[in-house]
Amino acid sequence: MKILEDKMELLVTQNTRINESLAMLINESKRCSDEVKSLKEIIESEIATSTKNADNEFIKVNILLYYIYH
Repeated sequence: MKILEDKMELLVTQNTRINESLAMLINESKRCSDEVKSLKEIIESEIATSTKNADNEFIKVNILLYYIYH
């Protein structure tokens, strides 16, 4: 009977460790997901800003060309 109790205790300990490891992995996964979302937002913002700046420069060049040739 003692052997079964010892094995059960070992299984409970191993199960607890597995659950703790899974909880850590889930938390790390959430953190990584949040970081990816944050990076995606930063990249999208940078692209939008760069596109707007490029559009503004294009407009400036067209205005200059208009005044040069008219």
